[in-house]
Amino acid sequence: MDHDLLEAILGNPQKFSEAMELGKSTGKRTTVLVDGTDQHSGKSYLSGEHLPNNLSDGLVEQEKNYRKFLKQAKKGKTVMARLTLNLVKPEIRAKMQDAEKFCADSLPVLVEAADELVVQKTKFNGERIFKAFFDELQANKHDWMLFYSLENGQYVWAERTCGILGTLATIYRQRGLYAECDMVMKPYKQILDLYNAMVQARKALKLSDNDELVCARNLTFKYHKIAAYLAPSLSRVTGMIESYRCLIQYEIDTGVSADDNEYAWMLTDILKKPATSKALATTTDAEIMRLVQYIHAQNPPSSVPQPPVLKTDVPKGELWGGSAQLARCAGCQSTEPFLNTYKLCSRCKSVKYC
Repeated sequence: MDHDLLEAILGNPQKFSEAMELGKSTGKRTTVLVDGTDQHSGKSYLSGEHLPNNLSDGLVEQEKNYRKFLKQAKKGKTVMARLTLNLVKPEIRAKMQDAEKFCADSLPVLVEAADELVVQKTKFNGERIFKAFFDELQANKHDWMLFYSLENGQYVWAERTCGILGTLATIYRQRGLYAECDMVMKPYKQILDLYNAMVQARKALKLSDNDELVCARNLTFKYHKIAAYLAPSLSRVTGMIESYRCLIQYEIDTGVSADDNEYAWMLTDILKKPATSKALATTTDAEIMRLVQYIHAQNPPSSVPQPPVLKTDVPKGELWGGSAQLARCAGCQSTEPFLNTYKLCSRCKSVKYC
């Protein structure tokens, strides 16, 4: 791999800033894959500043380099070991419990999960791989937090990690596994905060552009949306204040119409305030709690959260309870361990077998 390209991928500020200067915006709509979805539809605003709807050439180049890295990493363990070693600065490796093992064994798990995040054809298809990464993250948390530290500066990998953990948390929440979802949300928030700090540091050095800030804002929005859905199921209604404030601010910033927004309407309809950043800034936590309690009263969770139960009236082999739920074998009635483990019947295309 070209040395300059590798440096750009790994986050070297000088090389990446050169990549950012490759050209001016083409004006054409382009998409960067973040968390498996297009993050840049509709109008974009950040702190009152209008952002372009298209992506800069710099961010497009970043995505191309990232995918080249994934492709290069598939050439074998020797190539993978060389690439992952360069992802950790020497001074960071010196602080790790076992830097050699981390680079050789731990980082490849992240690379595999990140690759799955890019290529997955079906939503939630990578549950097994994402869970393997989460287990690795929990087992070696000390070294992983050093890897995601501001000093190491691996903002691209922090961004992809947020996508991985966000997808896994969504699977668990939709499946009714609230305790498991909560376990994923804790490191998810830690890494998200570090990612936001890296983006702000890059902004201060004039190494980032508005599109990078949009990616950070969108990932923060996704975290708080999952958190807002999860909190009532864990009887943590007071913990929703921060999330509601973030979600309302996001809808104000992005200019979501009054007919389409999910949260900002409560400022006008319930608190009788204009849906503006200034009005939200003067809104107290007690007032936000009124909004939380209003929604909580409209959609009360079950008193004791329970995962979905297989229903007897569900046809054999069919998915039960939605897209995040596991299938059961039409033959032995066993439940698959992860999404899409069992294969669809090639004849009828309606049931699955183990």
